[in-house]
Amino acid sequence: MSSVWQSISQKGTALVPGLAKLSSRRRREYLAFLGFIAPNFILFGIFTFWPLVYSLLLSFKKWNMISPTKEFVGLANYAKMIGDDVFWQASRNTLYLAGGTVFIKLALALGLALLLNQKLAGRSIYLPPAWRWPWSGRGSLIPSTDSSASH
Repeated sequence: MSSVWQSISQKGTALVPGLAKLSSRRRREYLAFLGFIAPNFILFGIFTFWPLVYSLLLSFKKWNMISPTKEFVGLANYAKMIGDDVFWQASRNTLYLAGGTVFIKLALALGLALLLNQKLAGRSIYLPPAWRWPWSGRGSLIPSTDSSASH
């Protein structure tokens, strides 16, 4: 097992600058870290980065998604999109939805948080037992940190 780590460490020192200066224990820890984090980066690339790049490449082609042939048209799809009234209506709707509703919800949430932060009579809210269960501490979804609530 030690020889495997040594061979990996020796190969890894050429790939990562400064790795040769680390102690053998730190080098093994760093390589273990890379081994654990690499699958995350690979999956991110497969499921996030590649679809983004592929959709960008497809935007320069004419394809009806049935035929196997894709005809390269360059910027013609973008020129057609700019001249389309439906595109501009969809863009306005998106800006209205994102801009309007997000700011309204943010203002309402901030106002409610400020109101609940005040010292007001009757501020507490009664929660029926079914609604209290996730916060109860006994067999709940959220563990309790209060020592009196345990056992």
